[in-house]
Amino acid sequence: MESHTSIVGAERIFGYSALETVGQKGGILMPSGESGESEILERLKRDGSILPYETRLTRKDGASIDVSLSVTSVSDPTGRTIGASILIQDISEKKLRRLSSKGQG
Repeated sequence: MESHTSIVGAERIFGYSALETVGQKGGILMPSGESGESEILERLKRDGSILPYETRLTRKDGASIDVSLSVTSVSDPTGRTIGASILIQDISEKKLRRLSSKGQG
């Protein structure tokens, strides 16, 4: 399965317009030098979905943001995997609150 992406909400979270992401490889959001995209694809092939987990992705301006990712494979009528549905939630503020509350405790 080749990874291409179209990100709804890409401008608000990542700084990319929707047109900039259509047909792009999913690695566009991975921090440079990381192979997270291939790891995600392998886990998806093996398990069919990836439950929410926390990771860091890169905005268009190069800044890293903390996100929660959930990935589910999308199949055609024959059951062949043809893509993936990825839900991304920006958890940067939530993570900052959690870290600051630990520092106060």
